[in-house]
Amino acid sequence: MINSAIVLKAGFASFGIKEREVLYGFSEKGEPFASNLPNVNFSLSHSDNFAIAAFYDNKIGIDCENISRNISPEIIKRFFSGCEVADFCSAPIRLWTAKEALVKYM
Repeated sequence: MINSAIVLKAGFASFGIKEREVLYGFSEKGEPFASNLPNVNFSLSHSDNFAIAAFYDNKIGIDCENISRNISPEIIKRFFSGCEVADFCSAPIRLWTAKEALVKYM
């Protein structure tokens, strides 16, 4: 199992930053950010035994999901438009992760 701390440590290291130097804050949506590093943005996601992070010098969003995850019809109707619902049937997890990454970016 890869946990979020390992992923964050590796990501910050790619910027030459030691993870212990990072001061974390949380957005209104509950998403973590590096409050003392305004030019380092990251997005974090985890699913089952996996964790992933994306780092960039601008806003970014990322999501990962277990491909065997079942998403209820109620959730689909709540978060997807009519056109998206039709696409959802052909590639449910791909569409779900793309939409969640976009929401994290916003």
